Amino acid sequence: MKLVLATRKSPLALWQAETARTLLAAANPADEVELLGIESSGDKNQTEELARFGRIGIFTVEVDRAVLDGRAHAAVHSLKDMTTTLLDGLELASVLQRGPARDAWIAPSGTELDALAPGARVATGSLRRAAMLRALRPDLEVVNIRGNIDTRLAKLAAGAAEAMILACAGLERLGLAHHITTPLDLER
Repeated sequence: MKLVLATRKSPLALWQAETARTLLAAANPADEVELLGIESSGDKNQTEELARFGRIGIFTVEVDRAVLDGRAHAAVHSLKDMTTTLLDGLELASVLQRGPARDAWIAPSGTELDALAPGARVATGSLRRAAMLRALRPDLEVVNIRGNIDTRLAKLAAGAAEAMILACAGLERLGLAHHITTPLDLER
């Protein structure tokens, strides 16, 4: 049997889909598992803030459509991108093992969050992280940053901000944990 998994084409999405493929192949060695790369509307528009899209599922709906129209048998998503209500005809069938829950503080200068100068720019693409940062340090400027992890790290290195917050899990999964200045405390 051939099983087709739909996934976004970003490096982190492909890591997750490859992990799912490896687990499925181990459970059913006789089956062939193929990945179908899909470009989501969130991938196509790299400039607009996510909250301004005006709809939910910007990283999942096109991938889910591949399942619903028969091009794929299942979809692999990052759980954080999924909507709370799934499209009719779909169900959450399984979840990969969770990675570290902590966020990563990344500062090329090595400066810690508490030592960052007032007015310094900190980049994130997450409303949650922006709100938490503003609660901790209202004197900092939060700047929106979009793109996959490599793109964001390149923007940071080019001076888009003095620091950035990303998920530790994504950095670790892609072999980029060496960029982490400090894992942020969960309680904080």
